[in-house]
Amino acid sequence: MYPRFSSGSRRRGGHYLATFVSAVMLLAWWLPAAAQGIVVGQVSRVHDGDTLTIAQHDGELLVRLAAIDAPEAEQPFGSASRDSLVGCALGRTAVVEVLGSDRHGRTLGIVFAADQDCGLNQLRKGMAWFYRQYAHEQPSRRRIDYAAAERLARRQRTGLWADDAPLPPAAWRQQNPRFVAPAPR
Repeated sequence: MYPRFSSGSRRRGGHYLATFVSAVMLLAWWLPAAAQGIVVGQVSRVHDGDTLTIAQHDGELLVRLAAIDAPEAEQPFGSASRDSLVGCALGRTAVVEVLGSDRHGRTLGIVFAADQDCGLNQLRKGMAWFYRQYAHEQPSRRRIDYAAAERLARRQRTGLWADDAPLPPAAWRQQNPRFVAPAPR
């Protein structure tokens, strides 16, 4: 009355379970482990090469691009870095993978606009440093991509790497404290 299962059927059931477990593990690896949420909105303002404002239906959100450090506005390549981020994001719908907040209270995240990771784009164009000090805040696959993008830009002397000795923003801020403005709000 009930169908009999041959030993081959049991093996197939085990195969389905193994496939399901593998798919779940792959999905868990692919989804950002560190993400605290997703924000979607229109990029209404670009402050510098690593900070922008997202307009949402319920207000504005100040976002600092995770794991990059762009030159300050008054620093060499500061304007070029800002212009590069403007080209990637301004006026576009952005998806922000929120990773937390920085010490200035800005939302820290990975920003995607026009199907591009804007932080990775900044590194590829030589418009920012990979901020290794905070790399642990990123999913590991992004750390690898970001480090490789900076290495390639350095090797090709792209953007700020065309300079013989570009000064990282933190060092520049120490040497030029009068130019450093508080974080935009």
